[in-house]
Amino acid sequence: IPATIGGQSAVVMRFPATTPTQEYDVTHGIAPNGGGSFVNQYTLIMDVMFPAASSGQWRSLFQTNPANSNDGDFFVDPGNGIGISGVYAGNLPADTWHRVAFVVDLTLPAQQLRKFIDGILVGTQDLGEGLDGRWALDPTALLFADENNETRIGFVNSIQIRSEAMLAADVTSLGGA
Repeated sequence: IPATIGGQSAVVMRFPATTPTQEYDVTHGIAPNGGGSFVNQYTLIMDVMFPAASSGQWRSLFQTNPANSNDGDFFVDPGNGIGISGVYAGNLPADTWHRVAFVVDLTLPAQQLRKFIDGILVGTQDLGEGLDGRWALDPTALLFADENNETRIGFVNSIQIRSEAMLAADVTSLGGA
């Protein structure tokens, strides 16, 4: 679908509200890191836009469980914040493109997740599980998937999964969508 993002022409993908048996598989090719058997340090970056019809509802962005048999791992909540486990921050207003970044470092004792919107750090949180826990990556992860239908229609322009927990200054330098 053609779109304009930041004043430039872009090709975007519209994704539906998925069911528990629908998802977009991502085979990332990142080797295990952080001293564990899985990917324990990574950064997920995506340019997304949700229409007004999706606003005010749960929207799963990322699921680390390739079987999709538990709750998604990063969400937009009904208040339009980003995060997980009751800790949501920032604001993704409807019908507006945003660059969202989740920086995960499961080797840290605290602040294992840093959340960014358009290059601005909007929150940090402890994930409650460390090395090789729930937020570590298997060889395949899922986009826009959740085991109990907490998904909505949206649009995505680009997605990156980096094999490092990026520094805040580096995420900031990426700016917005």
